[in-house]
Amino acid sequence: MSPEQFKFLSDIGKLEFLEKDCVLIAKRYDGYDMYELYQSGRLYIELQAYVHECIYRQYFSFEDTLYLEPYLKSIDISKVYA
Repeated sequence: MSPEQFKFLSDIGKLEFLEKDCVLIAKRYDGYDMYELYQSGRLYIELQAYVHECIYRQYFSFEDTLYLEPYLKSIDISKVYA
């Protein structure tokens, strides 16, 4: 699936795709917002939600790894080299 195809799914279709075809690979918090990063092949999907109410606010789908930067900073790879 491409980012454009994902964009045109219904909200229920997007959630079903995340549940069935994607893997949750990262989660981060920024104030009252929670961001979950999912991956399916080369497609990445960031789901933004309110922390306290579990209300999904926005989906952002992309294939360019430049958008992974906020998540890469929080990965601890020190154990890989231990």
